[in-house]
Amino acid sequence: GLVHKEMKKADSTFYYFEQAVKMDPGNPSILNNIGAIYADDKNYDTAKIYFRKALQIRPDHKQSSNTLIRVFRLMNQLDSITNLLKGISFIDPTSDIFMNDMGMVFLDQKRYDSARVYIRRALMQDPTNVQSLRNMGLVFQGLKRYDSARIYMQRARQIDPENPVIWANLAVVFRQLKQYDSAGYYFRKQIFKRASTGVQA
Repeated sequence: GLVHKEMKKADSTFYYFEQAVKMDPGNPSILNNIGAIYADDKNYDTAKIYFRKALQIRPDHKQSSNTLIRVFRLMNQLDSITNLLKGISFIDPTSDIFMNDMGMVFLDQKRYDSARVYIRRALMQDPTNVQSLRNMGLVFQGLKRYDSARIYMQRARQIDPENPVIWANLAVVFRQLKQYDSAGYYFRKQIFKRASTGVQA
């Protein structure tokens, strides 16, 4: 099934995973893979059914919880994410991972002050977490505090200097600060990166 998925053969991928479920109905990874196929086809309601089945079998199956969170975000069901995160037994509600995930939920809702509280707590535990640094930059960008956004994005870039997503964030922040030379520099880095990897804009 995984081979056919890599080959982007949806029908045969689904067939093989269904056969795998019949042979091993209690395997959460197989159920997660089927859910992922439905999610890729934007059949989110059916995808949720398979992810939830996987979590019923094994509540600590992180891949299923992560993919279910992604589906909730795509469906803009942010309250469902909050409830899911609080209900997962293997997640430590005081951990930087939980704090950052909760911050991202509030960031999606544009509740920037609440997002800032959670992401700050995440950074207190792990000040070098690139995702948390970038998210804090997005929080300050949402609050229109662009200089603070720049500081956090630059900290993230220092730790992960070749991350094109951070380059894009910096380009936008510098443009908002009307520092057009710096904005242009990061926009050009993105263009050159796409050209060198063959990725289309």
